[in-house]
Amino acid sequence: MASFADSATHDDAAANLVQLAGGMPASAPLVGSQMVLGLCVPLAFDLLLCATADRELMGQLVNRRTTTVTGWVCATAIVAVNGWALARPS
Repeated sequence: MASFADSATHDDAAANLVQLAGGMPASAPLVGSQMVLGLCVPLAFDLLLCATADRELMGQLVNRRTTTVTGWVCATAIVAVNGWALARPS
C-alpha cells in the first residue's frame, strides 16, 4: 500500500513535468502560490483583529486599544506591500 509521502512525491513529479514541458520556469508556481498566500493572510489577520477587539465576544480577554491599533497598522502595511508587489512590473 502506498503511503501519503509516496503519493505526494508522485504528484509533485507530475506537476514538475507539466511545468517543464510547458516551458514554464520551475519557480513561477512557487512565486504565484506565495502571492496567493500574501493576499489571504491579511483577510485572516483582519478577521482575527475584529474578533479579539469585540468585548461582547471576548469578555475580559478583549484586546487593549493599543494592541488593536498596532494590529490594524500591521494589516495595512501588509496590504500596502502586497499592492506594491502586484503593481510593479515584473
